[in-house]
Amino acid sequence: MSLKSATLLVLIAIAVLTVWEVVHFISTLLGVIRDLIPPIALLSALIYLFAAVCALVFFFVFYRSQPTR
Repeated sequence: MSLKSATLLVLIAIAVLTVWEVVHFISTLLGVIRDLIPPIALLSALIYLFAAVCALVFFFVFYRSQPTR
């Protein structure tokens, strides 16, 4: 397995994780709006979403920087 194919595999996994975090953030946001979840939970959901997006961007840039063979 080359570094480029391993990076693609990780990029796909991080993309799935990012989608999951977006859904979780929206669910938490709706819960806060409906007054079912305390507002502080929105902060942790936002932090997880930010970390997932940063990892996605990092692996995308890393994947694009690898030479094709």
